[in-house]
Amino acid sequence: MNNNKKNKVEKIFLNRLKSRGSFLDIFELHKKKVKRIFTISNVRKNTTRGFHAHRYDTQIITVPFGKIKFKTFDGKKTQTFFISSSNVAILVKPYVWTETTYLKKNTVVTVYSSHSYNEKSYIRTLDKFRKIIKTRKSLKR
Repeated sequence: MNNNKKNKVEKIFLNRLKSRGSFLDIFELHKKKVKRIFTISNVRKNTTRGFHAHRYDTQIITVPFGKIKFKTFDGKKTQTFFISSSNVAILVKPYVWTETTYLKKNTVVTVYSSHSYNEKSYIRTLDKFRKIIKTRKSLKR
């Protein structure tokens, strides 16, 4: 895994072991702390969910089954990832806008979060996200 702290979004390749004709995809947590795990399923094909950012939650997004298009925007650049393998994950740090489009029927997404659920962490509109990012940039100067 890339340990560059400047990257707000990064693709992670899980260790894949072959065992008795099957694959085991392993994510070693090391120093990562997970407080919440949730799974999203039963989403219709070509539906987009997400449309939010977090103030303090770091998340690891995995796709145990199916395929997604995962779009991120950090206030400067947009990145798009296609995930269709259980040994690929996306690490998303706070203050990154995300949108997930479910590209196959019966796709399952599992998310590992650094914090317990707290509605105050969510930034729910893109306009508000842009204003917050602009304010954060001016405070760093």
